[in-house]
Amino acid sequence: MLMHPLIAGALLLLATTAGAPLPLPQGYRFPTDADRTHEWAASKKEGPTPFHARTDIDGDGRGDDAWILISTQGPGWGLFVYLNASSTERSAFALDQNRGDVPAQRVGVRVVPKGSYKTGCGKGRWHCDEGEPKSLHLKRPAIDFFGAGGKSSYIWWDAKTMKLVRTRMSD
Repeated sequence: MLMHPLIAGALLLLATTAGAPLPLPQGYRFPTDADRTHEWAASKKEGPTPFHARTDIDGDGRGDDAWILISTQGPGWGLFVYLNASSTERSAFALDQNRGDVPAQRVGVRVVPKGSYKTGCGKGRWHCDEGEPKSLHLKRPAIDFFGAGGKSSYIWWDAKTMKLVRTRMSD
């Protein structure tokens, strides 16, 4: 199936940084127009790419990317975050992978502004596990990885450990 030229151009622009294309993890591809079904088709009004979000998550002054990529090896998808280490080097981190029991179009990513947020356990929706925070105090933007039914987790950068952290916000 052919992709609309405008969408193809937008995806190419989004998938590059200073001219360097993002390296795709083996077995994955970027979403195409043919993948815009179900919730992704309905969300066009809210934003053009529910499968992509860009913000400076690690505070280095460079844009980082979260992508929901489609498996090329059967049904399935993966959530990958690319940290922009330099203008030519990109590091990808796999944060979630699904073998197809949940369609990719039932999940999405978006930017969360810096600020304070109560987590799911902080709202009393479940008992807080050991080490699970009751609230997040984000000094930088984060990524909201959300799904049908209201599930949500925030992906944020912990400057102390120099790692990405995923915190459940709702179930």
